[in-house]
Amino acid sequence: MRKTFLLIALFSFSLFAQKIETLAGGDEMIIGGFGGPTFQATSIAGETAFLMGGEGAMIVNHTFGVGGAGYGLINEIERNDNSVKSKIKFGYGGVKFYYVSNYDKLFHFTAALLIGAGGINEEEKDVITGHEEENETDKLFLLIPALGVEMNVTKIFRIEFAAKYRYVNGVDLENYSDKDFSGLTISLFFKFGRF
Repeated sequence: MRKTFLLIALFSFSLFAQKIETLAGGDEMIIGGFGGPTFQATSIAGETAFLMGGEGAMIVNHTFGVGGAGYGLINEIERNDNSVKSKIKFGYGGVKFYYVSNYDKLFHFTAALLIGAGGINEEEKDVITGHEEENETDKLFLLIPALGVEMNVTKIFRIEFAAKYRYVNGVDLENYSDKDFSGLTISLFFKFGRF
């Protein structure tokens, strides 16, 4: 009985130890994940703007990833029109796809694409009467391709510097257009995880 159990156990373990043939090839699939804060500098309506947010993703075979990201405007973008002073609120998030080349090199290239949605509204204040009014939020569609350079700091920490272009569609505010919110963005991403 004991010998039979031992033979069954050894046979079972040998089945699990065998390499699995797959359509995509390769010996095994390695799954990791990462996340962390992101800081961005860009231009909104001709003004310097800073956004802060976070990103997180699952990464397969050190190369392909899918996850999510979200950002919000952290400085004030103001417009003065006679006695009315207004400031913009802007944020967005979405699904993000990642590609990493030569992950094991100290410096390597990355590419990404964010497909998402966001919102923008304008808060107006009459400086004479003090009356405040918040306009209805415009719902936005965003498409953001990115190219970056990543540095391996430790096995669990990386820093990515990237250039992105933010395509925005759906701005319907009286004094702004899609063009005011589309543009080049420079970002710094601190990644923590198992790569």
